Amino acid sequence: MQQVERGYVYQDRRMRDVAVRPRVTRQQRKKAEMTARDRGRILMALFVAGIIALGIIIAAAYGAAVNYNNNKLRDSNAALQGEVEMLEIQIQSANNIAEIQSRAEGELGMAYPGVDQLVLLSQTAGESTVGQSLRATTNASL
Repeated sequence: MQQVERGYVYQDRRMRDVAVRPRVTRQQRKKAEMTARDRGRILMALFVAGIIALGIIIAAAYGAAVNYNNNKLRDSNAALQGEVEMLEIQIQSANNIAEIQSRAEGELGMAYPGVDQLVLLSQTAGESTVGQSLRATTNASL
């Protein structure tokens, strides 16, 4: 083999072009070989990366579960809000004077008092006039 420059040899004797490759020394071969320590480091790095990936997957699954529960709660809140609005409408209609009057007359049999059913609320030294008025109306009815 012919030596062109120090550290380089021709790759092929037939070719006299610049097709050369560097000469590999023993130190360079040692660096190129993978030691058990390097393999352990690579394995440990892969293990740590796997643990991190697993943590990300678990966090994403937990986030999806929380999102699902939030959506269920929103649906439940919307249904309850509709029910609250319906109850508010019922309360407003029940507080309507015409509604109260129709229920009092229809269901309870109540009626407006007549002229002879008058009760005066004033108190004297003896018996109250309420008691006298009630006694007078009761005697008049009998």
